[in-house]
Amino acid sequence: MMRTATLIAALVVLVAAVAAAWMTLGPRNHEPDAVTIQFDGTLHELTEKLRQEHDVNVLGVGLVEDVHVSLNLRAVTPEEVVAAVCREVGCVYDRIGFDGRGFMLREGDWDADPRPQATAGDYRLYVHRVRVEDSSTIDFQWGQDEPVRTEAHRLTVSVSAQARDQGGAGQVFGLSGGAEVTTNAGETLERTGNQRSIVQEFGTHPAQLSFPRPTREAETIDFHGKLALFSRVPALDASWSPDEVGETRTSDGITWRLTRWGMEDGDIRVAIEADVAHRPASTDHVRATLVGPEDEIGLGAPGAAISPDHVQLRWRVDAPQWQPQKLVVSGHVGLEPLRYVEFAIEDIPLP
Repeated sequence: MMRTATLIAALVVLVAAVAAAWMTLGPRNHEPDAVTIQFDGTLHELTEKLRQEHDVNVLGVGLVEDVHVSLNLRAVTPEEVVAAVCREVGCVYDRIGFDGRGFMLREGDWDADPRPQATAGDYRLYVHRVRVEDSSTIDFQWGQDEPVRTEAHRLTVSVSAQARDQGGAGQVFGLSGGAEVTTNAGETLERTGNQRSIVQEFGTHPAQLSFPRPTREAETIDFHGKLALFSRVPALDASWSPDEVGETRTSDGITWRLTRWGMEDGDIRVAIEADVAHRPASTDHVRATLVGPEDEIGLGAPGAAISPDHVQLRWRVDAPQWQPQKLVVSGHVGLEPLRYVEFAIEDIPLP
C-alpha cells in the first residue's frame, strides 16, 4: 500500500511531468494494440518496458516504483495491463490523452470509492460535488438610472463520466442539457435546456449542472440525466505531400482528400475534406503536423466547415523557414446521429 506522505512528496514532481508528457500522450493515429507480457520485477522496471516495447506511458510510478509486480498477460489492452498493476499495487489510474496508451497512477481503491455513482452501459457516472448557494449581484451601466440587482438561488451538481473500458472511452459526447433532481422531501427540480448542450467532452473533468434551489428542507437528492454518445468515432490517420492536392486517403472507412495546400499572405494553408453519411458533431480531437526533412510544426485543432453531406477541416500557420514535405493528420471524429443513455445516481447527500 502507498503511504500518504510519499504521495504528497511525489505529486509536486508529477504535476510538471503531466504537462511535459501531454504532447507525447495526445491524440494518435491508432487504436490500442494488444499487449502480451510476462514480467517479474519492480514497477519502475515494468513501466520502462511498457514505454519502450509497447508505447504505453504510465506516470505516477514515483509513488510506488520499488513495489514488486508479477504479470502474465496475453493479448490484452494497455488499460487491462494498467488495471492489473493497480490490483497488485493497491492504487487507481486515470487516462491521459485519447489514444488509450497514457495513464496516471494515483492513490485510491475503485471498490471503496466514496463518491455517489451509477453505471450506464459501458460508463461510470460520478458525483464529485454538490453545492447549494444564494447570491446577489449589483450591475450598474453608464446611462442607466438605477443599478440592476440580480439574485440567484441554485443547486449545482458536479458530475463526470468515465468509460469502464477503452473501447467506449472515445464515444462520450457530453451530458444532456436537460436533467432532473428529486429530493427526499418529494420535490422535483428540473434543468431545462437543449438536450444537445455539450457540458462535458471526452474524459473525466466534472461538468457543472445547475438547478433551482430546493424550497423544502431535504437531506438527499436523486440525480436523473442522460449521457450523450456519438454513434461512431472513426480514427483519422492520413498523410499527403504538397503535390497531392486532390488525392484521397481512406481511414477507418471514411475517404478524405487533400483539397488545399498553398501559400497566402505569408501563411501556409491546408485543408482536407470528406463526404460522410452522418454529420460530424466534433472534430476537436483531430491534430495536424507539417513535417520537413529535419523539423516539424504542429498545427493544432482544425477549423471546420460542416454541411449535411461533407466536412472540411482546415489549418493555417506562419510559413516556417524550411520547406514542409508532408502533412500528417491524426485523431478521431465524432459522428452523429447522437444516442442517449439514461442514468440515475441516487442518495446523494446535500450539504
